[in-house]
Amino acid sequence: MTVTNTAVAPFYYPWQVEVGLWHDEKLKQTWPVDWNITRIIPGEGAITYTATLDNFPRRLKNARLLLHVVNPLKSGSPLRFANTTQDQDFNGWLTLGNIENY
Repeated sequence: MTVTNTAVAPFYYPWQVEVGLWHDEKLKQTWPVDWNITRIIPGEGAITYTATLDNFPRRLKNARLLLHVVNPLKSGSPLRFANTTQDQDFNGWLTLGNIENY
């Protein structure tokens, strides 16, 4: 994933990031990733993150990959991105795109 912060505020804390698999209108599986979001600085270049998603299901159609930043406060609001696909499929999650799987 490549991300650019086009806003004015940085991410101040290295909250846990998760990637999720959305399929059949449900969040089927999540994976914690070691992406430090404090590296995404406003006005600076893009940051690219990669991850290996273990035990990824096969033979999926119409599946999507989602992204979520976990708020460490149990009653805290989800961190939201200013992308048009924020909350598109699942509240509090950013839809990254469709998955081509075989």
